[in-house]
Amino acid sequence: DAQPIMDEMRQLGDQVTALDAQIKQIEILTEKIFAYVREHPQDIGEIRQFLNYYLPTTIKLLEQYVVLQNQGMRMGNIDEGMRKIESMLDKVIVAFQRQALRMPGLWRSLGVMEQMMASEGLTGKDF
Repeated sequence: DAQPIMDEMRQLGDQVTALDAQIKQIEILTEKIFAYVREHPQDIGEIRQFLNYYLPTTIKLLEQYVVLQNQGMRMGNIDEGMRKIESMLDKVIVAFQRQALRMPGLWRSLGVMEQMMASEGLTGKDF
């Protein structure tokens, strides 16, 4: 069930306003992938790595970011850790997009999503 994962991601996203656009992209991609698999359960095998590695690792990255941002004293290593996580989230988005590419029909709806997000100023990055 995707709901607990999505709830946790949203809760963490609420605590990390600096990463709103990245987290929103990750949430949308995750929702699209889960929706596709709900409609095509025979394709569940296509998302094993996504379920077993990418999603849990993304949650851990967001949890670590929250810990770092809430540190009372901001030192260089904390800021560096936050920048590394921000950079990793860009890579996570690419990995989620690649996962979506493997799923027929899903990519077309992501193109529409990209246009909507761009019109709302949510992304300056190309898919």
